[in-house]
Amino acid sequence: MGLLDFFTAGLFFLLYMPLGGLQDELDEILGRRTQRYWAAYLLGIPTAFIYPLVWMARIAEELKAKAIDLGIEGPYTSWWHMFGWNTFGLPLMGPAVATWRFFETLNGIEKKLNEMKDTLYTIRKAEPRDLEAVNGLLQQVLTVHNRARPDLFNEIGKKYTDEELISIFNNPETPVFVYDREETVLGYVFCVLRHQGNGSLRPLTSLYIDDLCVHEKARGQHIGKVLFEYAKSFAKEQGCHNITLHVWEGNPGARAFYESLGLKPQYISMEMLCK
Repeated sequence: MGLLDFFTAGLFFLLYMPLGGLQDELDEILGRRTQRYWAAYLLGIPTAFIYPLVWMARIAEELKAKAIDLGIEGPYTSWWHMFGWNTFGLPLMGPAVATWRFFETLNGIEKKLNEMKDTLYTIRKAEPRDLEAVNGLLQQVLTVHNRARPDLFNEIGKKYTDEELISIFNNPETPVFVYDREETVLGYVFCVLRHQGNGSLRPLTSLYIDDLCVHEKARGQHIGKVLFEYAKSFAKEQGCHNITLHVWEGNPGARAFYESLGLKPQYISMEMLCK
């Protein structure tokens, strides 16, 4: 069963994931940091290589869901298609069919995302008319944080009241920029200009990114990178010394995203639960 995948598609993916950039591509499309395939492959050794087969089947199911969300017509790759053809298909032909369907779906998603990326968009300052969209994105961020730290974050709630958001929008020290495509807000970046210059600290200004979010159905289109680059340009215009932000330990996808943009750890915030 799993040995069939080991001799065919498994070895192909083991090489192509890092060398062909497929792993990074999947991270971008799925909007999270996927488990490294080489790690899944090593875990497959004591399981007759069933583990990496199940890993690929799960990724296939996520790609299917992404394709459906984007309105791409099937047939798609899927959990059963990847697992079934690799497990019960004829030697060589089964994994070949499964791999072909996998890349057909992946290429269809990439084509659709590139078409959407080429659609005209603007980065502009948030306005009161954006309240509904921004509140919806804030809830998506809260959901991510709640999953990682339910002891700290509620499942549902509002970080800001509408009045507080409007005040933030209007304050030149706390600009909020939104990614607007055809009158639809697909992402935002909350910025804060921080000034220091007393006591032991040198006088300088930093741009603190309080929050950056892309709508869950628009991820994989490089919107997050576009928003960050816009914030970086704004920081340079303001004469900022650096850009800082915080990443929760339970959000490895966000950390990988920021590291890919060139950010490095400045300090580590530590905690101990008093139980």
